[in-house]
Amino acid sequence: MMTAMIRRFVNEHRLFVSALLLGLSCAVLLACGSGSHPANSFKHSDDHVHTAAISPSGEYALVATSPHSVEIWDLKKNSTAHTLDHQTHQISVIDSAISPDDTYALTAGKHSVSLWGLNTGNLYNSFELPGNIIDVALSNNGRHGLIALDNNTAIYVDLRTGNTLQTFQHNDKVTSVGLSRHGEFAITGSLDGTAKIWDPKTGQLLNIIEHDTPVNLVAISRLGTYAMTSGENTAIKIWHVEDGKLLRELEGPPKTLASARFSPDESLLAAGCKPQTLALWNVQTGELLDSWVMPKKAFWRPTIVNVLGVSFSPDKRFILTEDSLGRHHQWPLPGAMDK
Repeated sequence: MMTAMIRRFVNEHRLFVSALLLGLSCAVLLACGSGSHPANSFKHSDDHVHTAAISPSGEYALVATSPHSVEIWDLKKNSTAHTLDHQTHQISVIDSAISPDDTYALTAGKHSVSLWGLNTGNLYNSFELPGNIIDVALSNNGRHGLIALDNNTAIYVDLRTGNTLQTFQHNDKVTSVGLSRHGEFAITGSLDGTAKIWDPKTGQLLNIIEHDTPVNLVAISRLGTYAMTSGENTAIKIWHVEDGKLLRELEGPPKTLASARFSPDESLLAAGCKPQTLALWNVQTGELLDSWVMPKKAFWRPTIVNVLGVSFSPDKRFILTEDSLGRHHQWPLPGAMDK
């Protein structure tokens, strides 16, 4: 009798019960990280964001929403610095990067790339490439780009002339690329289960990192000391760039990363993990220092939120994120607010 009454109540109040269970699930998720909420949040777009990038300095962000809408944000002022005129050039933006010296931005369409002045919003060059673009990275002075294509290669390109200077080969699709700040090292990650370290000036292959599973994301630290590799629901690994040897496997369950960035002093790694979490590790020890859950649009509405861009604030107090809901969050670094 009691069981029948409970079943009848659930059937008659199914919506209420679903909302209650979802609310309890959200509460559990929010308890996973010690910092449940960002210290500051700002709206950068009312539309779904396709791609976003934050400069390594933490001073600028690039946010691309509709196929031809791209904005550069000054994060110090939290205001739009420039709107890039992609409507004129008919480029649907799928990826982007900002140079480490905050002078240029690179946007990529399916088959073409465009180089922009970060401080002016002016277009310097735009050209087609021989393949579908997967990922892009930009050199310190905006002169060179490293571009992953769907033909099992990544190319190192002179962005002023459009000339390909080097071609880096894999045995399967190249999924992710990175450049050290001063261009001494390039890293490419592939579905062939390897990440490769290259000298972009000479094209020489310096080291091969065997990841055991397809590589979905790579990152390289500011000075080129460390590299990170990650696959689909796999362990995240830190490597020595110089000899390709494993330094550390990071703590925590297997994850799939959407974005990652080493801190300027190379001691920390911040990463956007699917779905909707941000995590912070100590590079040397592999210790998981903290994790956070992205705020939902509404607690009762299931929403997938991906961290598309991540960096560190200039004052070393916050991790900065841009997410797929068009929001910029500032997350306090553990211990930084007590200094």
